[in-house]
Amino acid sequence: MSSNRIRISTYKNIAKYVFTFLSIAISSCRYDQYETFKIPTSEESTFLKATYVTTAPNSLTSPYWSTADYLRVALKNISINNVHPEDGLMNMNGTYNGLDDFNNGDSIELRIKAAYDSENIYILTSWRDVKWDPSAGSWLYDGPSDPLKSDSNIGWTSQRNHDNLVFNFDQGSNIFDTWNWSLALSEPMGFASDKQTIDGEEVVDSGDKIYRRNSNDELDQRSGPKFEWDGVQQELTRELGEFTILDPAYYILNKMSFQGDIIKGNNLYMNNCASCHGVKGDGQGEYDVAASFIV
Repeated sequence: MSSNRIRISTYKNIAKYVFTFLSIAISSCRYDQYETFKIPTSEESTFLKATYVTTAPNSLTSPYWSTADYLRVALKNISINNVHPEDGLMNMNGTYNGLDDFNNGDSIELRIKAAYDSENIYILTSWRDVKWDPSAGSWLYDGPSDPLKSDSNIGWTSQRNHDNLVFNFDQGSNIFDTWNWSLALSEPMGFASDKQTIDGEEVVDSGDKIYRRNSNDELDQRSGPKFEWDGVQQELTRELGEFTILDPAYYILNKMSFQGDIIKGNNLYMNNCASCHGVKGDGQGEYDVAASFIV
């Protein structure tokens, strides 16, 4: 492919699916006639159906998705009890025990719908997820330790994992065309990454990369960030013309060279702020500020 950007519509449903029925009473001058109308809904299929469309269903609210049949995906564990081996890459394994860890073991209800026109394939996926994970490998200074690894958490580490979905299309000879949607890495721009998987290893396909690592050394998970946000609101028009504002806590578009002295800042905070605001800035300090004053 000439580009490594692919549009895939996805959403996570954090509540139960709701089906609505509409009852309408119709009357005439000769007799009363009552009919119950069922709003068209999709049906479960034993395979993924891609229907030809003349109007692109390129948003979650496109009418096509409300009636398109869906494939319910049977889930199973492929790999479990593995951790990322790189030093300093921590707390990346929220599903260490596989499906038992996801949604606290409750049903995921992964469903897929599809459509196509003369130029594109459209895929809609939905699943239930009780946890929101929009960050991958975030830089944390003296962040939490990892219960699954012995790595030191002192100084800079790369932590947290992201919600993502991967489609692999078999091309033979153990080569797959790979589409990877990531809530942290590709969704902010409105794309999914186009890659290849060769002998089990993912490689970037041809075309421009959607993102790059904010790092002084991309191979070092402890090198710290190279850039920081410059304070200018990060306005962006996504691929389909949607206006959005990127949160600099997760994705930096307007950047400048990293200016802060994190060690001095940490010392100042610990000496002057932590007693009230907590060592993690979570408000769990030594003193109850609300009870410190008598009125």
